[in-house]
Amino acid sequence: MTEDIPPDQKDGGIGIFGADFGVLLSIADAAKTKGIQIPAAELIKEYYQGIEAVRGGDTKIYYHTDDSGHGLGCGHATKASSEEFQGKYGSLEPWEVKEFGTWFVKSPFAKALFLEGDHKEEGVLIVEY
Repeated sequence: MTEDIPPDQKDGGIGIFGADFGVLLSIADAAKTKGIQIPAAELIKEYYQGIEAVRGGDTKIYYHTDDSGHGLGCGHATKASSEEFQGKYGSLEPWEVKEFGTWFVKSPFAKALFLEGDHKEEGVLIVEY
């Protein structure tokens, strides 16, 4: 069944909430919560090297967008970068999400995917630990 899914989509483009960008935001948030500051460029590079080892050398790390006008990747990334939703997406401040997004988009390892059609996002799963 997965053989019909393009590799860039099953390997992190849309198979993960927020794509690789969303995973990296989660890692950055967890680190910040524990008092660890990791520069965005360093975190992106280290994450890419781990993903490359798993997916193979021709991979990228992905973020996605669609025709909904979200701007910064998916709608959740855009909300996380908005003052209106501050605190709803972890400990990262909206300006930190925006700054991280700038670093991510400029990274030579990153690739944008454009999602077509209505993918019907319905909510956020909140995990407390």
